[in-house]
Amino acid sequence: MAERKRQLARIVAQRGELRAFCALIGYRPHRAQWAVHRCGALRRVVRWGRRAGKTLLAAVEAAFCLLQDGKRVWIVAPDHELTGRVWDEVVRILCDVLGFVPTVRHDNPPRKLAFEWGSICEGKSTDPGAQKSLVGAAVDLLIWDEVAKSPGSVWERKLHPNLADRQGRALFISTPEGYNHFHDLWQRGNGGDPAWKSFWAPSSVNPNLPKVALEEARRTYSREAFLQEWEAKFTHFTGQVYSEFDEALHVKPLKYDPDLPLALAIDFGVENPFVCLWVQFTPEDKLLILDEYVERGKTTLENGERLLEHHRQMGYGPIVWAAADPSAKDGRLTLKQHCGLPTVFRRLSTRGDRVGEKRAGIEQIRRLLLPVSGPGSQVSGPTAGRREPETQDPRPETRLYIDPRCKETIREFNLYRYPERAEGRNADEEPEKTDDHCMDALRYAIAVWLARIPERERLKLKANGNGPLRKARDRLMERVRGD
Repeated sequence: MAERKRQLARIVAQRGELRAFCALIGYRPHRAQWAVHRCGALRRVVRWGRRAGKTLLAAVEAAFCLLQDGKRVWIVAPDHELTGRVWDEVVRILCDVLGFVPTVRHDNPPRKLAFEWGSICEGKSTDPGAQKSLVGAAVDLLIWDEVAKSPGSVWERKLHPNLADRQGRALFISTPEGYNHFHDLWQRGNGGDPAWKSFWAPSSVNPNLPKVALEEARRTYSREAFLQEWEAKFTHFTGQVYSEFDEALHVKPLKYDPDLPLALAIDFGVENPFVCLWVQFTPEDKLLILDEYVERGKTTLENGERLLEHHRQMGYGPIVWAAADPSAKDGRLTLKQHCGLPTVFRRLSTRGDRVGEKRAGIEQIRRLLLPVSGPGSQVSGPTAGRREPETQDPRPETRLYIDPRCKETIREFNLYRYPERAEGRNADEEPEKTDDHCMDALRYAIAVWLARIPERERLKLKANGNGPLRKARDRLMERVRGD
């Protein structure tokens, strides 16, 4: 009977029948695990909370691959000790559950398993002192555990080349640790590349996790730590300006709609980045950030020419208005005279009082980030507004969405923060002047949008209007069309 089970395991693995293999070893994947298993992307990025089932997921993938002829599997982790977590599960499945006897078995680092049909599994460390062993081998399946704890440069320089010869697959599994290289990989998996796919799930997705354990963690961890470790959220531990921002909710692929007005949001800079955002506003007063242009070291004239060329290449239509920094008179004049791009601006205030414009703008953006009535909006608490990309579950509606191509805007939403408060002093209500250029451009656009531009100025901006702005608009459209 045991021999028959082993033969059957080899047969279903050779045929690629993963579901049958899972049943054979008594593994019943939960919905998030199965979503990863059935995904055919070459690069799968798994961002899950603690005890969500990452280790078992990876071990089943490794065992299934190793039962095929002549396969090489690497289990990579920040150090040799951490490779043991996935390794122990692989050994349990192949040796204890199925009863296979390896021809080579080294359970102590550097770990190695070899089987008579030519498949090999090895444990590898990304520790700088052990990276020499990460080159020179053709790998069919790379499992990288605790990606967020490893050096980010290892993927491009060491690991990725090993997958080229055999068109090998990679499985990245980790809980987030701030906005480091794992965040970059996660964004890549959400960017529309068919070779990459990202998956997010909180710890609660695991039906075998006792609720009492989750509730205890909620009570004992700080809010930020709970969101990172158990909700698998990319988070900061102090001072985030837009704490309402959630990539799982606010970031999704968007398409330019020629029936909606298209506007530009511009923040000037030379040493600091010059920023242009392409935005659309819906009749329901939703803000859609479609695209971005971010460049350093160029003059305003050069940036104006480049953003118009980008506009043309992307096939965007007429620009209804362009909002820019009210204080950058020279920059606005350059765009108007030399690029045919007139800009407008408004200043935000609250109930007519002369309050800080930046604070008023921040408050308006916060309101747009909040979930509104719609599917799933009844969710509350630390998991409010969460989205699970691997399922068809509805997510809450919101009034602000960003396309994944806007990487700098997304980064600033996450990094824009208030300075730390010194002990005994009141908190500073002005954010730090770093990671704020896309945020400033967005405020300028929202100020104009809320003012709804008086009708007389809207008419001036139309191509059939009168006055000097008509000629500027004509020159702009000629550049956009490439005439």
